[in-house]
Amino acid sequence: MDAPITWWKKRTSLLEAAARYTFNPEEGTWDTWILQFRSYLEINSISDSNFMRSCLLASLTPKAFEELRRSCLPTTPYDFTYDECVAKMKELYRRRVILMRERANFFRITQSDHQTPKQFANSLRKAADHCNFDSFNTEAALVLQFINGMKNEEITLRLLAKENIKLDEALSFL
Repeated sequence: MDAPITWWKKRTSLLEAAARYTFNPEEGTWDTWILQFRSYLEINSISDSNFMRSCLLASLTPKAFEELRRSCLPTTPYDFTYDECVAKMKELYRRRVILMRERANFFRITQSDHQTPKQFANSLRKAADHCNFDSFNTEAALVLQFINGMKNEEITLRLLAKENIKLDEALSFL
């Protein structure tokens, strides 16, 4: 009689531990989180697919769980295997980035001492890809940050004097 109670207590404490480390799409990426979660499963010798799925579902924030639940309709996440739930979550979150963090990082970029203006412009273009700016705002954001991040004050002043300038035009003034 004691064995089932011990087993239940162990499983309950494992679920409580899993629930403490939740996947929150506003705080991190799915790819990073699932790697850490797999470590949790390994450390605790959890290999049963149904139990792995339950640990995974218990580790989702309500918002993330709701998105997964909606993607499973007309069934529920409990009708899928662990691997299928992981695949669904990857599909839901694979391209999501934390926009505010990406945008804040974008506006902190400055030209490094070793970068040419063209290299600086290319690094801004690459960073802007993750900021979800629409096309008009992307160009404006690129130009603004290019001007703000320039090391050469004389070039900065010349570019600030231009109206409705595009990044390629700004590069041609150099």
